[in-house]
Amino acid sequence: MKADARRPKHERRTVKALYNEIKAAGYEGGYTGVADFIRAWRQGEGLGSAVKAFVPLAFELGEAFQFEWSEEGMVIGGI
Repeated sequence: MKADARRPKHERRTVKALYNEIKAAGYEGGYTGVADFIRAWRQGEGLGSAVKAFVPLAFELGEAFQFEWSEEGMVIGGI
């Protein structure tokens, strides 16, 4: 599981694949117990190295702009 935690998400083994692997090695327990353990491990220790961060953006005046393009119709003085 530690090796899987370092792999890209699409290359990690599923809970079912991990269960089949330990069952072939002699585990006689049920799937649910294994699934619960793996989920808890992944949320705690296993994927703890993946940290989300917020990077605030700061710009000097004139460096960045945001504006909306639109076209409006108006009637002023009946014209």
